[in-house]
Amino acid sequence: TNGEIGRLLEGLNSLTRCTGKLEIVVPNAIILSQLLLHYESDYKKYDQISSLNAKLIINTEFCNFKLDPHASIWTPRLAHEYIESEGTWKIDKIIDRFEFAGRDIYMKIFCSKPNKEKKTEN
Repeated sequence: TNGEIGRLLEGLNSLTRCTGKLEIVVPNAIILSQLLLHYESDYKKYDQISSLNAKLIINTEFCNFKLDPHASIWTPRLAHEYIESEGTWKIDKIIDRFEFAGRDIYMKIFCSKPNKEKKTEN
């Protein structure tokens, strides 16, 4: 929101060489939405601990603080729009479901700087 993602990507661009690589790990909103819908429809199947864990993950990742760097909603499609619209990075690969910090609700985005070959005149 308010261009924060763009400013972050531009700042990272200015700090890296032309061969720079970037890896981004953010919650995948599609997986979180599925977790939420599953909890809503099958909450009676959860024991007390798994219920608490599910609610904690859902609330932490959907309702994080505004100043948190992943306060935006991220999906693979939105990642392409956020990252590639700035023109400073291109996405090479996305792992839709990635385990990070003991949770498999994240996606990992591999980026590199676009190849900006200089055109020569004959």
